[in-house]
Amino acid sequence: CRTRRKGRNGRTGQPAKFLIRNFAPRSSTKYSIMRSILLIGAGRSASSLLSYLIQHAAEQDWRVTVAERDTAQARKLTQGHEDVAPVVELDASDPKARAALIAKHDLVISMLPHSMHMDVLKDCLALRKHVITPSY
Repeated sequence: CRTRRKGRNGRTGQPAKFLIRNFAPRSSTKYSIMRSILLIGAGRSASSLLSYLIQHAAEQDWRVTVAERDTAQARKLTQGHEDVAPVVELDASDPKARAALIAKHDLVISMLPHSMHMDVLKDCLALRKHVITPSY
């Protein structure tokens, strides 16, 4: 009688990739929940990312909130997709407003200037939220 070796995830016979339910499409998960993504900053560099998020929102069960000081600019990027990607006004330099909005989401993507990322990161750490920044 042979025993099965433990995989990378510590469980017998199941590769780790099958245990990551949060990132799998709805059709392949046993339990489906809508995930909320907060995109802070809708400047020129956010347009391709926002287009991608909107395009894949239905199949991935994403709801994207676009937070921007200039709501007119953000509405141009989400035009026709307000049901998937609503726009909210946010002054990212206001710590209370920023933290309150971050608290309502599962993932935060900061497209702000690099000098503002640290404030967003600190809020996400304090609120135990996932965060992505494009800074390098």
